[in-house]
Amino acid sequence: MAIKTFTTGEVLTASDTNTYLANSGLVYVNSYTFTGQTFVDFTISSVFSSTYDNYRVVWTLTNSIAGNFYYLKFPGSTGSTYNNVTPYWTYGSTTQTNNTNASSATGIPIGLTTLGFDTGSMDIYAPNIARATGVTGQSTNGTYPSFFMAQDANAAAQTGITFANTGPHRFTAGKVVIYGYRIA
Repeated sequence: MAIKTFTTGEVLTASDTNTYLANSGLVYVNSYTFTGQTFVDFTISSVFSSTYDNYRVVWTLTNSIAGNFYYLKFPGSTGSTYNNVTPYWTYGSTTQTNNTNASSATGIPIGLTTLGFDTGSMDIYAPNIARATGVTGQSTNGTYPSFFMAQDANAAAQTGITFANTGPHRFTAGKVVIYGYRIA
């Protein structure tokens, strides 16, 4: 839709207002909130559809044990390989790059709960199309920021996401909000 330019004294109609409000950039799709739980992994189902090509995911998570990496997985990718996993972590004045150009069945490392919590956001590209799904994003726990990019090499259409912990660690509280990027 072309952007309409209004001039001084011109009336902004209800139709114009509704059109511009309906064509906003990000559209709320789903959210998942929990407290007082102890999940090793949790999955949010039925969030990706053909309505949007790309999605933004924003989260805040709390862990029972600080110092734990956690991962993004796609539940529709049984036996999947997550390629080009390139998390870039900054530890104080030291920079560390992990898993550069690696393949992993564990998932995409997207956060580190060094202080017992982590916040972040990521873009997921074309998850509901039967081809590799791309992911880029960043997270921080107040001390250590990280940046990551990867892809799920499985050429399957995805409908949901899983946040996966390792070892005995548990997610004890959190909120994940998913938005779709409007196409038109």
